[in-house]
Amino acid sequence: MKKYSLTAHALHSRLQLVHNKLDAEPKMDPSQVVIRNLKIFEKAGQSVAMHHNQLATRTEYLEAAELFLMTVEGYDAKQPTKKEELYVVLVRLIGHEWYPMTEEMISGGKSSEVRTMTQEEAKKLYLKLCSRGKPSDYRVSIYTPDNVR
Repeated sequence: MKKYSLTAHALHSRLQLVHNKLDAEPKMDPSQVVIRNLKIFEKAGQSVAMHHNQLATRTEYLEAAELFLMTVEGYDAKQPTKKEELYVVLVRLIGHEWYPMTEEMISGGKSSEVRTMTQEEAKKLYLKLCSRGKPSDYRVSIYTPDNVR
């Protein structure tokens, strides 16, 4: 789910108070809602600036319009497709430092090529490694550049 700014939520709050004055339909694009109701958005922006010390920009207007449209009956939200997350198995080699498992480490050698896998593959490898050593020396983690050295 998309994350909206505090300013967008504050604007949306004010839009809900005057929802019967807004010219909006469920199938409208958020930018159309802003264009058709610019005066109301500007007044809501002034209120947010006065009470929350936050300046609303066109971006926040669009986000507030998206939030508003989600509350309108008949709105069909287009959920973004979730990108498949990649996982790595981390091993504790020295002290408390965690390092990602590489292909060669898995087969007994050394290499810098990190093996990414699905969550299911990572769980299977983790269980296999735990059966050979101490479970506290391994963990499964979502792959990010931060956990790869």
